Amino acid sequence: MDQSPLDSALIKTSPLRPFFADYAIICDNFYTAARGGEIYRLETLDAGRKALHDEAAESLMSLLSPVLLTDLPTARRLFTLIYVLHMRDINL
Repeated sequence: MDQSPLDSALIKTSPLRPFFADYAIICDNFYTAARGGEIYRLETLDAGRKALHDEAAESLMSLLSPVLLTDLPTARRLFTLIYVLHMRDINL
């Protein structure tokens, strides 16, 4: 892989859309449980959220691999950023 600095990289976000939908549902369920005082559900929901976040980050790493190598924590942060931009309906 070329080691020169990268100014930009274009990837299709369509492979991430199923993750966006599932992540929105699980986050909504988490906050609903938290607001409703359902403490017993929070640990399970959080574990599911983390697993989904990891899976989405691994998918993102695969999408980026032709142009950018990254580790899982960085890919998780990048997925979060892309998810927030997507949810705010910013044109990706």
